[in-house]
Amino acid sequence: MHLRRPIGHTLRRLSKVLLVASAWLLLVLTGLFILGLGVSVFLGLRDYEQVDRAELDIHNIAGALKLSYAKQGRYPSTAEGLQALVAQGSIESIPLDPWNHPYRYELRDGRPEVLSLGADGRPGGSGRDEDIRLSDLRRPPADAGT
Repeated sequence: MHLRRPIGHTLRRLSKVLLVASAWLLLVLTGLFILGLGVSVFLGLRDYEQVDRAELDIHNIAGALKLSYAKQGRYPSTAEGLQALVAQGSIESIPLDPWNHPYRYELRDGRPEVLSLGADGRPGGSGRDEDIRLSDLRRPPADAGT
């Protein structure tokens, strides 16, 4: 003989199962949200680190330009570029920016301009694609004596 359980018992058991499943789903969704938030914060910090590194590289290149000016009495021309610093021994090598693009150099009105074109490697942009320029970081020296 087969005894049937009352419907109330089955509904209580089903509601407990649904409650546990809902709790697990909430836990998983909360974990995914926290993971996503952590990844976005990490990537944001990484962007800041890359910008900091580009600024440091640009300052180092500016120091080599100042040394070159002291040795040569002038900055390298735009045509000579940053490779002139290596040839003069003012810097060991020209680094790539944090996004693996070459730093740009030009001599404008007797003042050196060094820049990174940002993550996208194209002029302009905003956010992580924004250009980082020596002239925006500080004024380049007019001459090596100051």
